[in-house]
Amino acid sequence: MFSASVSARRSLVATLSGEFVYYFVRGDYPMMRRLSEEARQVANRLPDPIIRLASHRLAGITAMHFGAFPEARSEFEAILRLYDARRHRSQPVHYVHDPKVSALTYLSLVLWVLGFPEQARRSSAAAFQCAAELDQANLTAHVHNFAGAGLDELLGDVPGVQAHAEGIVELADGTAWAIGT
Repeated sequence: MFSASVSARRSLVATLSGEFVYYFVRGDYPMMRRLSEEARQVANRLPDPIIRLASHRLAGITAMHFGAFPEARSEFEAILRLYDARRHRSQPVHYVHDPKVSALTYLSLVLWVLGFPEQARRSSAAAFQCAAELDQANLTAHVHNFAGAGLDELLGDVPGVQAHAEGIVELADGTAWAIGT
């Protein structure tokens, strides 16, 4: 019975996350805010750490895109405090991004915006280290895109941006992502 309820809870995370991404891509930030609040309410009702981590991720991403950078920082740092790799490392089949890697990735951008470039660099380096441990192409590409090229663009490091773009191409060449394969 408990396994079924845990499975149902994890399915709820996948559903909320998928719906959130749909509205994110559409640029519907009010709906993103509503869904992140819904995820927070679910996390407060159900004793599931994965749901709690997901609610912080959705709230952090929403705050970041609304320009509420101190709030975004707080949400991403909450993930880092709560995360336990033994219990919370996600399976790529069920969740696109590991909670810790995702938090470190977005936190690097938020820290730069808040005026902490050295902390941003450390967060980026930690995101790359964690992504390397997980060895998932999609996750690594996500880190290259945001904590790599995105941060380097903000830092004015054009060669760094180019290196991360090339890193993504290398990932694609090494997987089934390449067009025509």
